Amino acid sequence: MKLLPIAEVKDVTVYAPEAGFVSFNNSPYYPHTSGTAVDIYINSRSSDFAPSPIEGRVTKIYEFTPPKSKFFPVHEREQLLILESRGDTPLYTRLLHVAPSVKVGDHISVGDELGLLIRSGFFNFWTDSHIHVDVRGDGNLIRAKGSLPIHPFLGGDEVPDFKSDVFEGLKVSSVTEDYVLLKARNTLRLGRFWGVACTVGNDTGLLDGGVPHYSCGGVYLPRSHSVKVGEKVRLGETFIGRVERLHGNVAYFRGVPLSVHVNQTRIRGLSLYLFLSDQKTIKLVLEEPMKMPLKRGESVELSLQSFM
Repeated sequence: MKLLPIAEVKDVTVYAPEAGFVSFNNSPYYPHTSGTAVDIYINSRSSDFAPSPIEGRVTKIYEFTPPKSKFFPVHEREQLLILESRGDTPLYTRLLHVAPSVKVGDHISVGDELGLLIRSGFFNFWTDSHIHVDVRGDGNLIRAKGSLPIHPFLGGDEVPDFKSDVFEGLKVSSVTEDYVLLKARNTLRLGRFWGVACTVGNDTGLLDGGVPHYSCGGVYLPRSHSVKVGEKVRLGETFIGRVERLHGNVAYFRGVPLSVHVNQTRIRGLSLYLFLSDQKTIKLVLEEPMKMPLKRGESVELSLQSFM
């Protein structure tokens, strides 16, 4: 499995599988809304093993009781893995949602097997198994707050040229009881990542978030951008949110009330991710676990309506 560098936190470089995808902001939890974490989705149908996204030494494994889920069975106990990295100062990477096969004292290289991916009680029914990653200095290693800002590898000052309709030519690629995946004809590349394009003011970037079900997200922009706090974020022609704050190349936005329909059937929303290859995927999040009457390869119409 080939892993590529996707982000850095001081001296720690974070890697993800080339065939997978990642999200920095597609989550309602504080580390993601604050820009201090990334979820790494392996996207492999042949294995459930979790490759290490960083190099370091296992220093602690905390066991805790996760929330219950009404949608699927979860492990009664879950583990938080702490890996120490040595640079100018010690840094500690926290890894979640893995049943570990490693032990305290093990030295881990990038790509080494950490254990098996699990479905956590922190997930909703549409959430795929993934590795949660955040990094902090010495201090409280358990609480959610306290991690350091994470910096995605977004490339240089190139200005994306994107004038196509993001909803044109959508076709079903997968149907499950938990969600539907659409293959999009039009996607955008920025630095390391591929994804769905959106606009902020006069700039174009990649959208990472849950629209509108998480009511927040991030837009990943080229280094040369003119985005300001308060500007509108648009997906296609639809106003989906307004920029609340800027950090480097990322515009964090607060969502507005929306309705999302696929073939005139209302759904909960859209999940947008950052891919390591041009997979052209949009996830349809359903109102509840159910199998929609759609078939693989079928063309669909997707529409958004803003109430503001």
